[in-house]
Amino acid sequence: MIDVKINMIPYGIKIAEHEICSIKIVNDGTGNKEIGNYIVNIKESGGFSNRNYNLYIEDHYRADGIMELLRKIIETFKFVKNGG
Repeated sequence: MIDVKINMIPYGIKIAEHEICSIKIVNDGTGNKEIGNYIVNIKESGGFSNRNYNLYIEDHYRADGIMELLRKIIETFKFVKNGG
């Protein structure tokens, strides 16, 4: 599992730091040595509401690395959030 946390630090004041988003990425075990498929949970917190989104990322080439996987997650998230 990969666990990504995004924290806000208002005005750079570390003591006021709080989590505003977490992304949990779990390999679903259906891929192979070169390709992974992932179940992703995104939790937005803070502000006026908490929201959860579940995504599925299929056919990610492992050699492309984590940043490419995160890009795919963000693109899929934008599509889902906008009603796609």
